Amino acid sequence: MFNIADAIKSVGEAFIPSPTRHTGLIKSLSEAFTSLFNYFKTAKECQSETELIKDKHKAEEANNIAEKIFLLVDDCRYGFSNDEWKKYLELKKKFNNKD
Repeated sequence: MFNIADAIKSVGEAFIPSPTRHTGLIKSLSEAFTSLFNYFKTAKECQSETELIKDKHKAEEANNIAEKIFLLVDDCRYGFSNDEWKKYLELKKKFNNKD
């Protein structure tokens, strides 16, 4: 995770006079950017997991609604022609095989 305090401390230490001051500054900045990119990567992964969970809940809800529709249509069998009823049964069978 990105820790701003560690990044600032790291960059601050790089300004202490020494023969390798520029190398230390570059290293500190590199570590700060790496930490920042890792933070954004982790945040994106968590967001993706959240989206998957939301999609799963939406699919379950849609499935429950479809099942209620099937039960309602089953009760109205005699309002359909034989061809319509056969088509309905085919679609219902395809839907039930998706589970």
